[in-house]
This record gives sequence, structure tokens and C-alpha cells, in this order.
Amino acid sequence: MNYRIGSSLVVGIINIILGVVYFKYVLLDKHLNSYKTYIKWIPAGILFLASAILGFHSLHYKAYVHARHYIFLVCFYLFCIIGDIILSLDGCYLFGMVSFMISYIIIGLIHARYGYNKLNSVHPKKLIIGSYIIFMICMTVIVFIIKTDSREYNKFNSTISIIGILWYTKIIATTNIQMFIYFLTSPNTHWIMCWNFNMESVILCVATILFSISDCMVIYNDILYHSIYLEIAELSVYWISIYLFFLGIATHRVSKNVDNNSADIILNIDENIN
Repeated sequence: MNYRIGSSLVVGIINIILGVVYFKYVLLDKHLNSYKTYIKWIPAGILFLASAILGFHSLHYKAYVHARHYIFLVCFYLFCIIGDIILSLDGCYLFGMVSFMISYIIIGLIHARYGYNKLNSVHPKKLIIGSYIIFMICMTVIVFIIKTDSREYNKFNSTISIIGILWYTKIIATTNIQMFIYFLTSPNTHWIMCWNFNMESVILCVATILFSISDCMVIYNDILYHSIYLEIAELSVYWISIYLFFLGIATHRVSKNVDNNSADIILNIDENIN
């Protein structure tokens, strides 16, 4: 087992334990409910530290291509931490949305760095149809949330709130379209994904989809509905998604046509470390 996969397993186990403790003692028993603001961001904080450590490790071995990927990941987790803290405060959901909006932009940059160099190889029909479907799904979900709010809660009663939600949805849709492009351009990935698929690309794409789903659940539950059990489901999906981003980057193998020197080091660094 190489050090990156080993670190991914350790971080995953730690976050599972933290999640169980959070659900048990903060949400259900409420023994630590007053510390919710200080605990909710810890899983993202652990992933932030792990990404920083692996990033410095890559720099130490002059694996600059992989180090740049960890820089994106560190920035992503930083804004997740900020968003988690802000959303734990009352009446600050718009500021939390801004933080997570930046997180989505960073995710899009990660996909862009991996996939856009082979964009010409994608069939235009696949790209147009896939992008249209993704955009319509995002818009349908957010229209449902806005309609539900207008009928029952009326919390999005200002023009700024509506514009903010719609702009946020646009960012989510754009990030998922970039994810779709990355998936199509990943090496050894087929359209129906029935054979010979690239596991790293699948992990990162699943992470992006789950991250988007968790955000829709946050908007619906934290702002409108307020159910403890829906919050457990929402946080479970969210924590799984941010862990999968770490797992996808940590297990990513850089192609040698990207940067020969750095890629050679990345491809061989695991074998040189006990």
C-alpha cells in the first residue's frame, strides 16, 4: 500500500468516527449542541491538513504537477471550512453561500486542469446534450425549492435572495458541466462506462455530484424545513463528497504527456517510499 492510499484510508476512518460522534452527541442527544459551530467544520479541517501535508510532500520530491492539484484542494477545503462556520450561525446563509460558491469555482478549476486539454476529442452532440440535461436538472431543483418557499415559508422574499439563489445554481450547473467534460475526456473512459473506465475520474465526478446534492439539501433543510434526520443525511452526503475529492486527487496518476519530469516523479514516488 502506498503512502497516499494509506493516508486516504486513515483520514476516512477518522472522519467516520467524527461523523458518528457529531450525529450522536450534537444532533441527537444534544449534549454538545452549544459547540456545534466549533465542531461542524472539523472533518473539512482534517482534509485541509491532510491535503496540505501531501502537497508539501509533493513539493519536497519536486512533483510540481501533483503539488498544484493539492493547492487547489487546500483552497477548496479552506472555503468549505469558512462556509461550515458561517452556516452554523443564524441568519448568515447568504454569506455561507458565497463561500461555497468559491468552493464550486475551485472544483471547476480542478476539472478544467484535468480535462480541457482533450476537449477537441469530445463529440459536440454528447457535450451539448449532457450540458443541457445537467443545466435543466439544476434549474428544476432550485425552482422546486423556490416554489416550496413561496407557498409555505416565504424566506426568499427579497430580490437579492432570489438573484443569489439563481446565481448560485448557475455556478453549480457550470461546475457539473465542467465535471462532465472532464469525465468525457478522461483516458480510458467510455460513454456508457461499461468497461475500462478511469477510477480517479469516476471518484471525482461522483464527489462533485454528491457535493451538489448536499448543497440542495442544505438550502432546503437548513433554510426552510429544519429536520434533524434530514440534516444527518445532508451532512453524511456532504462529508462523503469532500472525502471523495481528497481520495480522487490522492490516487490520481498524472499522465506523462503533461510534464515529463514532474510526471515521472509522481508515477514513481510511491515505489520509493516505504
